[in-house]
Amino acid sequence: MERVWNVVWEEMRVGAVVNGLQREELTEYPPFAVREALVNAVAHRDYRVRGRRIEVRMYSDRMEVISPGGLPGYITVDNIVEEHFSR
Repeated sequence: MERVWNVVWEEMRVGAVVNGLQREELTEYPPFAVREALVNAVAHRDYRVRGRRIEVRMYSDRMEVISPGGLPGYITVDNIVEEHFSR
């Protein structure tokens, strides 16, 4: 987890805004959102799927975190908000 965080952080654009004596670092993506996406990918991947890894793809306009496996059980894109499934 730490290794992938370091790679993402190195590839992410970082800038800064100076307001008076204060300097605020601005990252391309909020660090808490990146961490949440990575943790969710590890926690919710389907470990029965062999030969595939979690992928982090960084583009000029977005970052994608892809976790192997599909939606569990009877969950579909259409009913994901209303339904709940426990593994």
